[in-house]
Amino acid sequence: MNLLPIICGQLMFFLCCMGEAMAVQRFCREYLEISAIRSKMFIIFFLAGRMAIEAILSCYFIPFFLYSFIQNGIFAVLVLFLFQAETGKKVFILFLLILERRLLFEFFSSAFSSLLLFIQHIMGKEPVMQIWWEECILSCLVYMAGIAVIYLISGFRISFLGEFSGKRLVVLAVPFVLLIVISDMLGQAASKGILLRSGGDWGIYYDQLFSHAGICLFSLLSMLGIGVYLISFDRIFLEIREKERYSAGVAAYKAMEGQYCQMERLRHDLKNHLIGLQGLLKDREWDKMERYLHKMIQEGAVSASEAATGRRALDALLFYKRKLAEGKNIVWECDLKIPKECLIDEFDLCILFGNILDNAIEACEKLEQENIRFVHVESRMVKKCFLLEVKNGTDLQDICETGHTGKENPEGHGFGMQNIKNIVYRYNGMLNMEIQENVFVLSVLLCNLEVS
Repeated sequence: MNLLPIICGQLMFFLCCMGEAMAVQRFCREYLEISAIRSKMFIIFFLAGRMAIEAILSCYFIPFFLYSFIQNGIFAVLVLFLFQAETGKKVFILFLLILERRLLFEFFSSAFSSLLLFIQHIMGKEPVMQIWWEECILSCLVYMAGIAVIYLISGFRISFLGEFSGKRLVVLAVPFVLLIVISDMLGQAASKGILLRSGGDWGIYYDQLFSHAGICLFSLLSMLGIGVYLISFDRIFLEIREKERYSAGVAAYKAMEGQYCQMERLRHDLKNHLIGLQGLLKDREWDKMERYLHKMIQEGAVSASEAATGRRALDALLFYKRKLAEGKNIVWECDLKIPKECLIDEFDLCILFGNILDNAIEACEKLEQENIRFVHVESRMVKKCFLLEVKNGTDLQDICETGHTGKENPEGHGFGMQNIKNIVYRYNGMLNMEIQENVFVLSVLLCNLEVS
């Protein structure tokens, strides 16, 4: 028995699987987190699983459906247990990769097989592969092309994956599952020798060409459909995000306009106010003078605790949130330092501060004990990063409880935290939440990088 074809075939298959494992891992790491140890475990178990399946397949006949189920099952277990991310995101990436790998394999396998059949036909050979090295070369070409495409598409980021989570992503993955099932049905039919007929008695050569052409067309249209599907959702998401940024800017400027109107009214009547204060001063009516000054401060929106960041929209937003908090008997403390060289977009800052403060004020509003109803906002630059820390009173005992909303129609809410996470994601930042003795602490660290 000649062992050379077997050894060469297994060696080439091992190298191809190694390349596929590295390409798949690179794609997953764009959206999912994995440690260095688990990264090595993924490659080892991926290779072991693929080699074990091929070893069994060489000894026993396995129906295509079962073969596909086992192969995808091993891949699913590795992704779900070794990568770290929200479950919905892992499910979405998992089915997307399973479908892409299958379609790429079918497309390139049929395309290269058609090319080989055409070459054999020109050379006058039988339209079947009878030499082991032909099969080996064909398999290598298919894997190399598929690996190259996976590497290529891993460079394109899907923006809405940083925003959506949970059931939303699972629902978005349903079309992938349907296409996987259809693709498995075609593979099952091909494994049983069911071919597309050429329409006449043209022979097996043309029947095989028609079959490969049909598979190529199906795979190509499916991949184009997936691309349009993902790009469409991505554009919709980006448009919604831009509208949110615009709305946040409009709201901030409206708040600023109201603040300036109050200041203008105060300046207009400043002469009369000074005359009134001068009269109280001459009569030495200190209590009346104090009350008069206090009223002027309130009417003019002047406060010792007023935030002055140098960002007009952000200052107006903070003023609006402070007035909102004080109107609900919530103690407000603000100590912000945002230097001019900070490159974080002002609209992004408004979205970040607005959503965080809305959540903090809403949490304090639900508290019955007024002594723990407070919001403390502090920010500063740490080297070239922007650090924001917001503390507010809470009656929660576990951070996990913050994942539930007490609003009516909870499916329609929860976007505030998603917006916060999206800003953190865009600036390669970090988000941390913890509860310390009835105090909810939210910390955000944003890299001081200019983004598009």
